[in-house]
Amino acid sequence: MKPSETSVDGRNAHKSSGSTTRLAVKAAAIYVLVALVLAGALAGGWHLLTRRSRAIVAVTAEVQERGLPVTMEEYLQRRGKVPDDENGGPVFEDAIYVCKSVPTPSPGIPLVSRPKTSLPLPNGPASPGTIKAVREFLASQAKLIEILHEGAQFPRCRYNVDWQDGFFTLLPHLTYVRMCTRRLALAAWLDAVDDRPEEAVGKVRDALILARSLRDEPCLVSLRVRLVCDTIATRTALAQVLTRTDPPPEALEALQRDLESEAAGLCAADACQAVIIDLLALYDHTHAGDDDELRSLLDFTSVSSWNSDLRRAKRHLGRDVALGVRYMLDFTTMAENPSPEVIRHLTDPSFTKQLDDARLLVRKTSRESMLGSVAKSLYEVEQTRALLRSAASAVAAMRFRQARGRWPASLDALVPDYLAKVPVDPFSGAPLIYKILGDGIMVYSVGRNRTDDGGKPSLVKPADGDKGDYDDYNGFRIWEKPPESPAR
Repeated sequence: MKPSETSVDGRNAHKSSGSTTRLAVKAAAIYVLVALVLAGALAGGWHLLTRRSRAIVAVTAEVQERGLPVTMEEYLQRRGKVPDDENGGPVFEDAIYVCKSVPTPSPGIPLVSRPKTSLPLPNGPASPGTIKAVREFLASQAKLIEILHEGAQFPRCRYNVDWQDGFFTLLPHLTYVRMCTRRLALAAWLDAVDDRPEEAVGKVRDALILARSLRDEPCLVSLRVRLVCDTIATRTALAQVLTRTDPPPEALEALQRDLESEAAGLCAADACQAVIIDLLALYDHTHAGDDDELRSLLDFTSVSSWNSDLRRAKRHLGRDVALGVRYMLDFTTMAENPSPEVIRHLTDPSFTKQLDDARLLVRKTSRESMLGSVAKSLYEVEQTRALLRSAASAVAAMRFRQARGRWPASLDALVPDYLAKVPVDPFSGAPLIYKILGDGIMVYSVGRNRTDDGGKPSLVKPADGDKGDYDDYNGFRIWEKPPESPAR
Protein backbone atom coordinates (compact mmCIF):
# COMPACT_ATOMS: atom_id res chain seq x y z
CA MET A 1 0.00 0.00 0.00
CA LYS A 2 1.23 3.46 -0.85
CA PRO A 3 2.00 5.97 1.91
CA SER A 4 -0.59 8.40 0.57
CA GLU A 5 -3.33 5.79 0.77
CA THR A 6 -2.46 5.03 4.36
CA SER A 7 -2.73 8.67 5.42
CA VAL A 8 -6.11 9.06 3.72
CA ASP A 9 -7.53 6.04 5.50
CA GLY A 10 -6.29 7.41 8.82
CA ARG A 11 -7.94 10.75 8.27
CA ASN A 12 -11.23 9.01 7.35
CA ALA A 13 -11.09 6.88 10.46
CA HIS A 14 -10.40 9.94 12.57
CA LYS A 15 -13.41 11.74 11.08
CA SER A 16 -15.66 8.72 11.70
CA SER A 17 -14.54 8.49 15.29
CA GLY A 18 -15.18 12.22 15.86
CA SER A 19 -18.68 12.04 14.38
CA THR A 20 -19.57 9.10 16.61
CA THR A 21 -18.33 10.96 19.65
CA ARG A 22 -20.32 14.06 18.80
CA LEU A 23 -23.49 11.98 18.25
CA ALA A 24 -22.98 10.26 21.57
CA VAL A 25 -22.56 13.60 23.30
CA LYS A 26 -25.74 14.94 21.67
CA ALA A 27 -27.69 11.81 22.60
CA ALA A 28 -26.47 12.03 26.18
CA ALA A 29 -27.49 15.69 26.31
CA ILE A 30 -30.95 14.85 25.00
CA TYR A 31 -31.32 12.04 27.56
CA VAL A 32 -30.28 14.38 30.34
CA LEU A 33 -32.71 17.04 29.12
CA VAL A 34 -35.59 14.54 28.91
CA ALA A 35 -34.72 13.24 32.36
CA LEU A 36 -34.74 16.77 33.77
CA VAL A 37 -38.10 17.51 32.14
CA LEU A 38 -39.61 14.28 33.46
CA ALA A 39 -38.20 14.92 36.90
CA GLY A 40 -39.66 18.42 36.87
CA ALA A 41 -43.02 17.14 35.73
CA LEU A 42 -43.05 14.44 38.37
CA ALA A 43 -42.00 16.92 41.02
CA GLY A 44 -44.76 19.31 39.94
CA GLY A 45 -47.33 16.51 39.88
CA TRP A 46 -46.21 15.34 43.30
CA HIS A 47 -46.41 18.90 44.58
CA LEU A 48 -49.99 19.21 43.33
CA LEU A 49 -50.92 15.87 44.82
CA THR A 50 -49.35 16.84 48.12
CA ARG A 51 -51.12 20.20 48.09
CA ARG A 52 -54.51 18.59 47.57
CA SER A 53 -53.81 16.06 50.28
CA ARG A 54 -52.78 18.83 52.65
CA ALA A 55 -56.04 20.65 51.91
CA ILE A 56 -58.02 17.56 52.87
CA VAL A 57 -55.92 16.96 55.98
CA ALA A 58 -56.43 20.57 57.06
CA VAL A 59 -60.18 20.60 56.52
CA THR A 60 -60.57 17.19 58.21
CA ALA A 61 -58.81 18.64 61.24
CA GLU A 62 -61.27 21.55 61.22
CA VAL A 63 -64.19 19.11 61.24
CA GLN A 64 -62.69 17.17 64.14
CA GLU A 65 -61.95 20.36 66.10
CA ARG A 66 -65.67 21.12 65.88
CA GLY A 67 -66.34 17.74 67.47
CA LEU A 68 -68.08 16.44 64.34
CA PRO A 69 -67.72 12.94 62.85
CA VAL A 70 -65.64 12.49 59.70
CA THR A 71 -66.89 9.03 58.70
CA MET A 72 -70.36 7.53 58.52
CA GLU A 73 -69.28 4.75 60.89
CA GLU A 74 -68.38 7.37 63.48
CA TYR A 75 -71.68 9.21 62.91
CA LEU A 76 -73.76 6.04 63.30
CA GLN A 77 -71.82 5.03 66.41
CA ARG A 78 -72.54 8.38 68.02
CA ARG A 79 -76.19 8.20 67.05
CA GLY A 80 -76.57 4.80 68.70
CA LYS A 81 -79.19 2.15 68.17
CA VAL A 82 -82.91 2.36 68.86
CA PRO A 83 -84.23 -0.42 71.11
CA ASP A 84 -86.70 -2.67 69.31
CA ASP A 85 -89.49 -1.86 71.75
CA GLU A 86 -89.09 1.88 70.98
CA ASN A 87 -88.65 1.66 67.21
CA GLY A 88 -91.68 2.29 65.01
CA GLY A 89 -89.60 1.87 61.85
CA PRO A 90 -90.52 -1.77 61.17
CA VAL A 91 -94.21 -0.96 61.59
CA PHE A 92 -94.02 2.00 59.21
CA GLU A 93 -92.15 -0.26 56.77
CA ASP A 94 -95.09 -2.68 56.96
CA ALA A 95 -97.36 0.25 56.13
CA ILE A 96 -95.15 1.11 53.15
CA TYR A 97 -95.45 -2.48 51.92
CA VAL A 98 -99.23 -2.22 52.12
CA CYS A 99 -99.14 1.16 50.36
CA LYS A 100 -97.18 -0.39 47.50
CA SER A 101 -99.65 -3.22 47.10
CA VAL A 102 -102.95 -1.29 47.07
CA PRO A 103 -104.49 -0.36 43.70
CA THR A 104 -103.75 2.99 42.10
CA PRO A 105 -106.48 5.47 43.09
CA SER A 106 -108.95 6.41 40.41
CA PRO A 107 -108.76 9.95 38.95
CA GLY A 108 -110.42 12.80 40.80
CA ILE A 109 -109.61 11.81 44.38
CA PRO A 110 -108.02 14.81 46.14
CA LEU A 111 -104.36 14.60 47.23
CA VAL A 112 -103.68 11.09 45.96
CA SER A 113 -104.80 10.86 42.31
CA ARG A 114 -102.80 11.93 39.29
CA PRO A 115 -102.96 14.67 38.27
CA LYS A 116 -103.02 15.97 41.83
CA THR A 117 -106.13 17.85 42.91
CA SER A 118 -106.67 19.78 46.14
CA LEU A 119 -109.25 19.35 48.85
CA PRO A 120 -112.19 21.76 48.87
CA LEU A 121 -111.49 24.98 50.76
CA PRO A 122 -111.86 24.48 54.52
CA ASN A 123 -114.73 26.98 54.65
CA GLY A 124 -116.35 25.71 51.47
CA PRO A 125 -118.89 22.95 50.83
CA ALA A 126 -117.75 19.42 50.01
CA SER A 127 -119.53 17.96 46.99
CA PRO A 128 -121.39 14.65 47.53
CA GLY A 129 -119.51 13.14 44.60
CA THR A 130 -116.13 13.95 46.12
CA ILE A 131 -117.20 12.64 49.52
CA LYS A 132 -118.43 9.38 47.99
CA ALA A 133 -115.25 8.84 45.95
CA VAL A 134 -113.03 9.53 48.96
CA ARG A 135 -115.08 7.25 51.18
CA GLU A 136 -114.79 4.38 48.71
CA PHE A 137 -111.06 4.93 48.28
CA LEU A 138 -110.34 5.10 52.01
CA ALA A 139 -112.29 1.87 52.53
CA SER A 140 -109.54 0.18 50.51
CA GLN A 141 -106.91 1.94 52.67
CA ALA A 142 -108.31 0.93 56.08
CA LYS A 143 -105.49 -1.52 56.80
CA LEU A 144 -102.87 1.07 55.84
CA ILE A 145 -104.39 3.73 58.11
CA GLU A 146 -104.52 1.22 60.96
CA ILE A 147 -100.85 0.25 60.60
CA LEU A 148 -99.78 3.91 60.40
CA HIS A 149 -101.62 4.59 63.66
CA GLU A 150 -99.88 1.60 65.24
CA GLY A 151 -96.46 2.90 64.15
CA ALA A 152 -97.24 6.34 65.57
CA GLN A 153 -97.45 4.88 69.08
CA PHE A 154 -93.69 4.27 69.22
CA PRO A 155 -91.51 7.05 70.66
CA ARG A 156 -88.76 6.75 68.03
CA CYS A 157 -88.21 5.53 64.48
CA ARG A 158 -85.31 4.10 62.52
CA TYR A 159 -85.85 2.75 59.01
CA ASN A 160 -83.73 -0.07 57.63
CA VAL A 161 -81.32 1.97 55.50
CA ASP A 162 -77.64 1.32 54.74
CA TRP A 163 -76.04 4.75 55.05
CA GLN A 164 -72.59 3.61 53.88
CA ASP A 165 -73.25 4.38 50.19
CA GLY A 166 -72.73 8.12 50.58
CA PHE A 167 -74.40 10.26 47.94
CA PHE A 168 -75.99 7.15 46.42
CA THR A 169 -77.73 5.72 49.46
CA LEU A 170 -81.05 4.24 48.34
CA LEU A 171 -84.06 5.82 50.07
CA PRO A 172 -87.14 4.17 48.55
CA HIS A 173 -89.18 4.74 51.70
CA LEU A 174 -89.27 8.51 51.26
CA THR A 175 -91.73 8.42 48.36
CA TYR A 176 -94.09 6.24 50.36
CA VAL A 177 -93.77 8.28 53.54
CA ARG A 178 -95.07 11.24 51.53
CA MET A 179 -97.83 9.11 49.97
CA CYS A 180 -98.91 7.80 53.37
CA THR A 181 -98.99 11.34 54.78
CA ARG A 182 -101.36 12.37 51.98
CA ARG A 183 -103.63 9.43 52.76
CA LEU A 184 -103.72 10.36 56.44
CA ALA A 185 -104.59 13.95 55.48
CA LEU A 186 -107.39 12.70 53.24
CA ALA A 187 -108.70 10.46 56.04
CA ALA A 188 -108.60 13.39 58.47
CA TRP A 189 -110.62 15.47 56.01
CA LEU A 190 -113.29 12.78 55.68
CA ASP A 191 -113.52 12.43 59.46
CA ALA A 192 -113.96 16.20 59.68
CA VAL A 193 -116.70 16.19 57.03
CA ASP A 194 -118.43 13.36 58.92
CA ASP A 195 -118.02 15.35 62.19
CA ARG A 196 -115.69 12.90 63.91
CA PRO A 197 -113.34 15.45 65.48
CA GLU A 198 -111.34 13.14 67.75
CA GLU A 199 -110.65 10.71 64.92
CA ALA A 200 -109.71 13.60 62.62
CA VAL A 201 -107.27 15.09 65.13
CA GLY A 202 -105.80 11.63 65.70
CA LYS A 203 -104.98 11.26 62.00
CA VAL A 204 -103.34 14.69 61.89
CA ARG A 205 -101.19 13.68 64.85
CA ASP A 206 -100.30 10.41 63.10
CA ALA A 207 -99.25 12.43 60.04
CA LEU A 208 -97.01 14.66 62.16
CA ILE A 209 -95.40 11.63 63.79
CA LEU A 210 -94.88 10.03 60.38
CA ALA A 211 -93.07 13.19 59.29
CA ARG A 212 -91.01 13.08 62.48
CA SER A 213 -90.03 9.47 61.70
CA LEU A 214 -87.40 10.94 59.35
CA ARG A 215 -85.78 12.97 62.11
CA ASP A 216 -82.75 10.70 62.63
CA GLU A 217 -81.87 10.33 58.96
CA PRO A 218 -78.55 12.00 58.02
CA CYS A 219 -79.73 13.12 54.62
CA LEU A 220 -80.79 16.38 53.02
CA VAL A 221 -83.49 14.68 50.93
CA SER A 222 -85.02 13.09 54.05
CA LEU A 223 -85.13 16.50 55.72
CA ARG A 224 -86.93 18.06 52.78
CA VAL A 225 -89.48 15.23 52.65
CA ARG A 226 -90.08 15.74 56.36
CA LEU A 227 -90.82 19.42 55.75
CA VAL A 228 -93.26 18.53 52.97
CA CYS A 229 -95.06 16.07 55.24
CA ASP A 230 -95.28 18.67 58.03
CA THR A 231 -96.86 21.08 55.57
CA ILE A 232 -99.39 18.47 54.39
CA ALA A 233 -100.31 17.66 57.99
CA THR A 234 -100.88 21.31 58.96
CA ARG A 235 -101.93 23.43 56.00
CA THR A 236 -103.78 20.64 54.19
CA ALA A 237 -105.28 18.50 56.95
CA LEU A 238 -105.35 20.50 60.19
CA ALA A 239 -106.92 23.62 58.65
CA GLN A 240 -109.79 21.42 57.46
CA VAL A 241 -110.21 19.73 60.83
CA LEU A 242 -110.23 22.89 62.96
CA THR A 243 -112.54 24.73 60.57
CA ARG A 244 -115.08 21.93 60.14
CA THR A 245 -115.15 20.46 63.69
CA ASP A 246 -114.85 21.27 67.38
CA PRO A 247 -112.35 18.78 68.79
CA PRO A 248 -112.45 18.20 72.56
CA PRO A 249 -109.96 20.18 74.67
CA GLU A 250 -107.87 17.11 75.53
CA ALA A 251 -107.37 16.27 71.85
CA LEU A 252 -106.45 19.86 71.04
CA GLU A 253 -103.95 20.04 73.91
CA ALA A 254 -102.20 16.85 72.72
CA LEU A 255 -102.19 18.15 69.15
CA GLN A 256 -100.65 21.45 70.26
CA ARG A 257 -97.87 19.60 72.07
CA ASP A 258 -97.10 17.64 68.90
CA LEU A 259 -96.96 20.81 66.82
CA GLU A 260 -94.70 22.57 69.31
CA SER A 261 -92.43 19.52 69.57
CA GLU A 262 -92.09 19.21 65.81
CA ALA A 263 -91.35 22.94 65.46
CA ALA A 264 -88.64 22.72 68.13
CA GLY A 265 -87.12 19.55 66.65
CA LEU A 266 -86.53 20.83 63.11
CA CYS A 267 -82.83 21.21 62.36
CA ALA A 268 -80.66 20.77 59.27
CA ALA A 269 -77.39 20.29 61.16
CA ASP A 270 -77.31 16.49 60.84
CA ALA A 271 -78.01 16.71 57.12
CA CYS A 272 -75.12 19.18 56.71
CA GLN A 273 -72.80 16.89 58.67
CA ALA A 274 -73.79 13.99 56.42
CA VAL A 275 -72.78 16.00 53.35
CA ILE A 276 -69.39 16.64 54.99
CA ILE A 277 -68.95 12.91 55.56
CA ASP A 278 -70.01 12.09 51.99
CA LEU A 279 -67.61 14.65 50.51
CA LEU A 280 -64.67 13.31 52.48
CA ALA A 281 -65.60 9.75 51.49
CA LEU A 282 -65.82 10.84 47.84
CA TYR A 283 -62.27 12.15 48.05
CA ASP A 284 -60.98 8.98 49.73
CA HIS A 285 -62.65 6.69 47.18
CA THR A 286 -61.43 8.66 44.16
CA HIS A 287 -57.94 9.11 45.62
CA ALA A 288 -57.80 5.33 46.02
CA GLY A 289 -58.61 4.82 42.33
CA ASP A 290 -62.38 4.27 42.48
CA ASP A 291 -63.89 6.82 40.07
CA ASP A 292 -67.46 5.45 39.97
CA GLU A 293 -68.93 7.88 42.51
CA LEU A 294 -67.23 10.88 40.93
CA ARG A 295 -68.34 9.83 37.46
CA SER A 296 -71.96 9.71 38.60
CA LEU A 297 -71.86 13.06 40.35
CA LEU A 298 -70.39 15.05 37.48
CA ASP A 299 -72.80 17.10 35.42
CA PHE A 300 -71.66 16.09 31.95
CA THR A 301 -72.73 18.39 29.14
CA SER A 302 -71.99 15.94 26.32
CA VAL A 303 -70.54 12.50 25.71
CA SER A 304 -67.53 14.00 23.96
CA SER A 305 -66.49 16.01 27.02
CA TRP A 306 -67.03 13.13 29.44
CA ASN A 307 -63.41 12.02 29.81
CA SER A 308 -61.99 15.55 29.91
CA ASP A 309 -64.52 16.57 32.59
CA LEU A 310 -63.54 13.56 34.68
CA ARG A 311 -59.83 14.35 34.39
CA ARG A 312 -60.41 17.99 35.26
CA ALA A 313 -62.56 17.04 38.27
CA LYS A 314 -59.92 14.64 39.57
CA ARG A 315 -57.22 17.29 39.13
CA HIS A 316 -59.14 19.72 41.38
CA LEU A 317 -60.62 17.10 43.69
CA GLY A 318 -58.84 18.09 46.89
CA ARG A 319 -59.51 21.80 46.42
CA ASP A 320 -63.19 21.29 45.62
CA VAL A 321 -63.89 18.87 48.44
CA ALA A 322 -62.13 21.12 50.96
CA LEU A 323 -64.16 24.10 49.73
CA GLY A 324 -67.40 22.13 49.97
CA VAL A 325 -66.61 20.92 53.50
CA ARG A 326 -65.89 24.47 54.69
CA TYR A 327 -69.21 25.68 53.30
CA MET A 328 -70.92 22.78 55.07
CA LEU A 329 -69.26 23.72 58.35
CA ASP A 330 -70.68 27.22 57.95
CA PHE A 331 -74.11 25.79 57.11
CA THR A 332 -73.94 23.54 60.20
CA THR A 333 -73.31 26.59 62.37
CA MET A 334 -76.26 28.39 60.76
CA ALA A 335 -78.52 25.36 61.26
CA GLU A 336 -77.57 25.08 64.93
CA ASN A 337 -78.06 28.81 65.55
CA PRO A 338 -80.99 29.97 63.39
CA SER A 339 -81.88 33.63 63.53
CA PRO A 340 -83.44 36.32 61.34
CA GLU A 341 -79.92 37.40 60.41
CA VAL A 342 -79.08 33.88 59.23
CA ILE A 343 -82.24 33.74 57.09
CA ARG A 344 -81.45 37.17 55.66
CA HIS A 345 -77.96 35.95 54.78
CA LEU A 346 -79.26 32.76 53.16
CA THR A 347 -81.64 34.69 50.92
CA ASP A 348 -79.25 37.52 50.07
CA PRO A 349 -78.74 37.59 46.27
CA SER A 350 -75.01 38.19 46.69
CA PHE A 351 -74.69 35.05 48.83
CA THR A 352 -76.73 33.05 46.33
CA LYS A 353 -74.39 34.22 43.57
CA GLN A 354 -71.40 33.29 45.71
CA LEU A 355 -72.75 29.75 46.03
CA ASP A 356 -73.38 29.53 42.29
CA ASP A 357 -69.85 30.76 41.56
CA ALA A 358 -68.26 28.18 43.86
CA ARG A 359 -67.21 25.77 41.13
CA LEU A 360 -67.44 22.49 43.00
CA LEU A 361 -66.81 19.30 41.10
CA VAL A 362 -70.10 17.97 42.51
CA ARG A 363 -71.79 21.12 41.31
CA LYS A 364 -75.11 19.55 40.36
CA THR A 365 -77.34 17.30 42.46
CA SER A 366 -80.35 17.58 40.07
CA ARG A 367 -81.51 21.02 38.96
CA GLU A 368 -79.88 22.90 41.84
CA SER A 369 -76.28 23.38 42.82
CA MET A 370 -75.33 21.33 45.86
CA LEU A 371 -74.55 24.40 47.96
CA GLY A 372 -77.66 26.21 46.78
CA SER A 373 -79.76 23.17 47.68
CA VAL A 374 -78.40 23.16 51.23
CA ALA A 375 -79.03 26.91 51.64
CA LYS A 376 -82.58 26.47 50.36
CA SER A 377 -83.17 23.63 52.82
CA LEU A 378 -82.04 25.77 55.76
CA TYR A 379 -84.47 28.45 54.64
CA GLU A 380 -87.32 25.93 54.25
CA VAL A 381 -86.68 24.63 57.78
CA GLU A 382 -87.38 28.10 59.19
CA GLN A 383 -90.37 28.53 56.89
CA THR A 384 -91.85 25.26 58.17
CA ARG A 385 -90.99 26.18 61.75
CA ALA A 386 -92.99 29.39 61.33
CA LEU A 387 -95.92 27.37 59.95
CA LEU A 388 -95.87 24.89 62.84
CA ARG A 389 -95.61 27.65 65.46
CA SER A 390 -98.50 29.47 63.81
CA ALA A 391 -100.60 26.30 63.82
CA ALA A 392 -99.80 25.60 67.49
CA SER A 393 -100.79 29.19 68.38
CA ALA A 394 -104.06 28.83 66.46
CA VAL A 395 -104.83 25.60 68.33
CA ALA A 396 -104.17 27.42 71.62
CA ALA A 397 -106.53 30.20 70.52
CA MET A 398 -109.20 27.60 69.74
CA ARG A 399 -108.82 26.09 73.21
CA PHE A 400 -109.21 29.60 74.66
CA ARG A 401 -112.39 30.12 72.63
CA GLN A 402 -113.87 26.81 73.75
CA ALA A 403 -113.28 27.76 77.39
CA ARG A 404 -114.33 31.44 77.23
CA GLY A 405 -116.66 31.73 74.28
CA ARG A 406 -114.57 34.22 72.27
CA TRP A 407 -111.30 34.46 70.44
CA PRO A 408 -108.38 35.85 72.47
CA ALA A 409 -107.65 39.51 71.85
CA SER A 410 -103.95 38.74 71.34
CA LEU A 411 -101.47 35.92 71.69
CA ASP A 412 -100.34 37.47 74.98
CA ALA A 413 -103.78 36.58 76.37
CA LEU A 414 -102.93 32.90 75.89
CA VAL A 415 -99.95 33.04 78.27
CA PRO A 416 -99.56 31.13 80.57
CA ASP A 417 -102.75 29.05 80.49
CA TYR A 418 -102.59 27.99 76.84
CA LEU A 419 -99.07 28.96 75.74
CA ALA A 420 -95.86 28.90 77.77
CA LYS A 421 -94.81 32.02 75.89
CA VAL A 422 -95.75 33.86 72.72
CA PRO A 423 -94.07 32.06 69.79
CA VAL A 424 -91.37 34.00 67.96
CA ASP A 425 -91.40 34.58 64.22
CA PRO A 426 -88.16 33.02 62.87
CA PHE A 427 -88.01 35.65 60.13
CA SER A 428 -88.28 38.75 62.32
CA GLY A 429 -87.40 37.73 65.87
CA ALA A 430 -90.65 39.40 66.98
CA PRO A 431 -93.86 37.63 68.04
CA LEU A 432 -95.94 35.97 65.34
CA ILE A 433 -98.72 38.15 63.97
CA TYR A 434 -102.25 37.33 65.15
CA LYS A 435 -105.45 38.74 63.67
CA ILE A 436 -109.13 38.25 64.35
CA LEU A 437 -111.15 38.30 61.14
CA GLY A 438 -114.85 38.45 60.44
CA ASP A 439 -114.83 34.75 59.62
CA GLY A 440 -112.11 33.36 61.92
CA ILE A 441 -108.49 34.00 62.92
CA MET A 442 -105.05 33.74 61.41
CA VAL A 443 -101.53 33.54 62.80
CA TYR A 444 -98.63 34.14 60.47
CA SER A 445 -95.01 35.13 59.90
CA VAL A 446 -93.74 38.14 57.99
CA GLY A 447 -91.85 35.70 55.78
CA ARG A 448 -88.92 36.22 53.46
CA ASN A 449 -89.58 39.90 52.71
CA ARG A 450 -89.90 40.64 56.47
CA THR A 451 -93.03 42.69 55.79
CA ASP A 452 -96.53 42.24 57.20
CA ASP A 453 -98.46 41.47 54.01
CA GLY A 454 -101.68 40.68 55.86
CA GLY A 455 -101.38 36.93 55.36
CA LYS A 456 -101.08 37.05 51.58
CA PRO A 457 -101.02 34.91 49.54
CA SER A 458 -101.64 31.63 51.39
CA LEU A 459 -104.13 32.91 54.01
CA VAL A 460 -105.67 35.86 52.20
CA LYS A 461 -106.08 35.83 48.43
CA PRO A 462 -104.41 38.83 46.79
CA ALA A 463 -106.60 41.10 44.72
CA ASP A 464 -106.68 40.62 40.96
CA GLY A 465 -103.59 42.12 39.41
CA ASP A 466 -101.68 42.08 42.71
CA LYS A 467 -98.21 40.78 41.85
CA GLY A 468 -96.53 41.40 45.18
CA ASP A 469 -93.44 39.47 46.24
CA TYR A 470 -95.15 37.34 48.88
CA ASP A 471 -93.79 34.37 50.83
CA ASP A 472 -96.07 31.33 50.60
CA TYR A 473 -96.80 28.91 53.47
CA ASN A 474 -96.19 31.60 56.03
CA GLY A 475 -99.01 30.99 58.49
CA PHE A 476 -102.19 29.24 59.56
CA ARG A 477 -105.85 30.17 59.45
CA ILE A 478 -109.06 28.88 61.06
CA TRP A 479 -112.34 29.82 59.39
CA GLU A 480 -115.80 29.75 60.87
CA LYS A 481 -117.59 26.51 60.07
CA PRO A 482 -119.00 26.12 56.56
CA PRO A 483 -122.81 26.07 56.30
CA GLU A 484 -123.23 22.27 56.07
CA SER A 485 -121.13 21.58 59.17
CA PRO A 486 -122.72 21.22 62.64
CA ALA A 487 -122.96 24.61 64.36
CA ARG A 488 -120.30 25.58 66.86
